[in-house]
Amino acid sequence: MVIPQTVLIVEDDVGLRRALRRHLVKRRHRVIEAGGVREALALLETGGVSLVLTDLCLSDGSGLAVISAAREAEVDVLAMTATSHLPDEARARGAL
Repeated sequence: MVIPQTVLIVEDDVGLRRALRRHLVKRRHRVIEAGGVREALALLETGGVSLVLTDLCLSDGSGLAVISAAREAEVDVLAMTATSHLPDEARARGAL
């Protein structure tokens, strides 16, 4: 049984963001979306987010800023990247 969570997807690729949303909604999660760093930071400030799923390379900045803000708010983070490894800095900031 999956316990529904509120997931913040931070991804500037609209198609990928929609695919992730569909996948999570099918599993009964509440999903909110941000297309970049600024929007994600504003949504994190409103509270109520259980998990952040963020790309590391965003059009308006680095996903590392999102990771830092989420960890500061004690929100779990999953980081996505197109490279074959998770940068040490993202891991050091608490991303999985």
